Amino acid sequence: MWPTNSSIRTSASPITAGSDEGRFNANFVVGKAFGDHHVTAVVDYFKRNAFYLRDREASRDSVRPSQQGFYPSFNDLYFMTNDQTEGPGNGGCATADFKVGNLGEYCQVNTNRYVSSQDQQESLGGLITHDFAISDNVSWYNELLFQHTEARGTSSPANFSRAPIDPENPNWPAALKADIVSEGRVRRFSSYNGFPIFAWGKLIEPRAVEVESDSFRYVTGLKGKFTNGWTYDTGLLFGGNDRTQSGLSGLIRSKAFYDALLGTLGVPAGAVDRHRVFWRTPTGVFSVTQPINGQPATPANGGTIGFACQTAEQADAWHAAGLAHGGTTCEEPPGVREGAAGKLYLAYMRDPDGNKICALHRM
Repeated sequence: MWPTNSSIRTSASPITAGSDEGRFNANFVVGKAFGDHHVTAVVDYFKRNAFYLRDREASRDSVRPSQQGFYPSFNDLYFMTNDQTEGPGNGGCATADFKVGNLGEYCQVNTNRYVSSQDQQESLGGLITHDFAISDNVSWYNELLFQHTEARGTSSPANFSRAPIDPENPNWPAALKADIVSEGRVRRFSSYNGFPIFAWGKLIEPRAVEVESDSFRYVTGLKGKFTNGWTYDTGLLFGGNDRTQSGLSGLIRSKAFYDALLGTLGVPAGAVDRHRVFWRTPTGVFSVTQPINGQPATPANGGTIGFACQTAEQADAWHAAGLAHGGTTCEEPPGVREGAAGKLYLAYMRDPDGNKICALHRM
């Protein structure tokens, strides 16, 4: 038996109009005495939601919005004050953000929309202590502490200034090439071959940093008192910390993930078009896009995207490629399932942004 002195405590507070908390905390404490032995164990779980500057009216808008916009709203310095900013009429910059400055037209960016003032954090930790009374004047003590923490924060998209772009690069968007031909009053885009075009603007998505750390500490020692009243405490300490920090970019990360995933199905690498990526498959088009309403991207609750496979081995390769590029497995391991739809070979996972996807082969 483990008769105990124990307690369980939980606390939670959602993000509200008057609070930035949005957190949950639970801990469990248990202790027991076994003769001359005393043992205590503590487990603590903590989760805190991200909080953004855009979530408060006072900090929602930048005092000085950036003039370096996203493509197709970045200026081209090759033509001096001429630029290739797509205005509202061309499906580019929103009317309220379309401005004219000393470098011509530009699409202003409210950088506060992307900055987290409180990072997302989740941690699980534990503590175990053990004391043994060797005698009335001497005791042996042990303490083991461990913690795993994951955190994620975001900041405004990175700028680029006077970036030279090779006109012969095959990745130039057709719409931008047409704009440059029109602005430069030349007959064809290839007229610029050999002359770099300098651009300025912003990368297409906010900067994000994920930090994952594991730490532990173990202490063992003796403590007590001498007959003359003096006390002593001597011990050994072992500890360590493993910390990984990764710079992330959602759309770029998603492209790398789905390029690897769909490559196992024979699909060519995706094509980037501003805030979207397209993969053309034999049966249709698959796309990943940033939200266009300024809100964070969220996975569908109850939604699953399926990809058809020719064989079970192809589904296994699909699953392995996803795990190797940031995906996480979910549900049961890949295998055969039978139901109303017949006999299927299925492999499930979640992509780096939490979207549930599966590979399917009809047997």
